[in-house]
Amino acid sequence: MARYYMQYYFVVPYLLIYSVSIIDRILFSILNDEDNENLRVVKQFRRYIGFILFTEYSTGKRINAAFKDISRGLMLTCPRCEKQLPIDRADCKFFFETEIILCPHCFINILTKENIKVIRNTLDF
Repeated sequence: MARYYMQYYFVVPYLLIYSVSIIDRILFSILNDEDNENLRVVKQFRRYIGFILFTEYSTGKRINAAFKDISRGLMLTCPRCEKQLPIDRADCKFFFETEIILCPHCFINILTKENIKVIRNTLDF
């Protein structure tokens, strides 16, 4: 019986992530203005990070390669101090919890329309 529950709790989150992705695709195909497109990218980026974190939690192994790929390819610009900022593992976890990415120098949210475009283009969302 314990094996059944372990299998259930391992598979159901993947099915939920998949079903929400399908619902988002349908919903955002109807709501196709710029603000909704930005919201879609933010939600998809959050889901991507959540998928990595869930996989780490369920397997008990860190997936450093995924976070290295994010930090290597994704450089966001702070609108205040105009510094190029890489996104690391801590930034991804904080974003997953709050949907905020902070500049380590200014402590402001750097998730602007321009940076959302960078996320969309870099991660091909």
